[in-house]
Amino acid sequence: MSSLRKIYKEISHLRIQEKKALLTRITRDIMSEDGGKKHSITEIKGLGLDIWQTIDVDAYIESERDSWT
Repeated sequence: MSSLRKIYKEISHLRIQEKKALLTRITRDIMSEDGGKKHSITEIKGLGLDIWQTIDVDAYIESERDSWT
């Protein structure tokens, strides 16, 4: 992990355009390693379902709405 911190420290000194160029290059590298696979939102269907099994959804929504005022 310390090597990542060193890299980030170096990146933090770059100008914004250099950071954008680096980000673009890293994204392309990742996409080529991943085969450029497209993902669908449906891949996350059911994620977190177990969390909601013990929660009264209507009460949760009502408490959230009450917190907005």
